[in-house]
Amino acid sequence: MSNTQSILTLRDVSYTIEGQLILSSIHCEIYPQEFITVIGPNGAGKSTLLKHLNRWIPHQTGTITLHQKSLRAYSPKAIAKEIAYVPQTYAGTLSFTVEEFVSMGRYAHLDPLRSVGKSDITAIYPILETTHLIPFRKRILKTLSGGERQRVFIAAALAQQAQLVLLDEPTSFLDPKHRIEIYQLLKTINETQKTTLIIVTHDLNFALQFSDRTMALKSGQILKFDKPDYLTADSALSAIFDAPFDIINSAQNTRSAIIPRYYVPETKN
Repeated sequence: MSNTQSILTLRDVSYTIEGQLILSSIHCEIYPQEFITVIGPNGAGKSTLLKHLNRWIPHQTGTITLHQKSLRAYSPKAIAKEIAYVPQTYAGTLSFTVEEFVSMGRYAHLDPLRSVGKSDITAIYPILETTHLIPFRKRILKTLSGGERQRVFIAAALAQQAQLVLLDEPTSFLDPKHRIEIYQLLKTINETQKTTLIIVTHDLNFALQFSDRTMALKSGQILKFDKPDYLTADSALSAIFDAPFDIINSAQNTRSAIIPRYYVPETKN
């Protein structure tokens, strides 16, 4: 990737809240069409990092550039054309239909005096197909399951037509079936739409199997940012999470699985 110009660059980005350092000298580059996962213990600064990239939180020190232009120089509408954000799913009380909610992602492409119209509904139809939401397009959002609702959030982000999509734990609270569906959807979006993805996750096996690179954060610092193969070393994971892990290899030794090593106390007779 050394011959490819980065889409996003962070140089010595730090952030402090009430004297507590949340991000410390973050320095990295993200390249077009990458599938990036961000891992680390709770409180490592993962969600705060995403909020900096989306400019929800202004960086205090250092620089963030998007397409070699300062992130501060973009208008909110210009940011929305470049960067989309998918929050963690939640059991909200939103009363929009799926079609209405996804079409709201078109706001960055609307003139100030024009609301969402038929052309915008037409534009989102392929997105509803990609995210398998056509059968749900007239359903009220609050009536959907967690996995279905998360697909709606992803579809709304795609409707922005942004090159970079940020996702904060997109499979939280989902059962294994729906987690797999979201993982496969994200990989499809990355490969077919050439979308750059940065995904905060606690699922280490997802990071291992799907990522181009995985960023490990701890105490606001980047411990490692490389191809995810390093996750198959128990010593690396122990350094990140302060906990032991077992690495299980398949019989053909073509795929590894990461399993936390649980301590079971001996029972007394």
